[in-house]
Amino acid sequence: MLFKTLSGRYQIVKHLGGGGFGQTYLAGDKQLPGNPLCVVKQLQPGCVSPS
Repeated sequence: MLFKTLSGRYQIVKHLGGGGFGQTYLAGDKQLPGNPLCVVKQLQPGCVSPS
């Protein structure tokens, strides 16, 4: 996923970590002046058990 651009806006710079809810990445925002860094969370769909 490194250096991939999401939604034409967020360029992934570094993988920060992950857990039960998903993965977290450091990204540069290509639509803002100076390409400031931000955090992007890629959520994993949860397993829903029938009631």
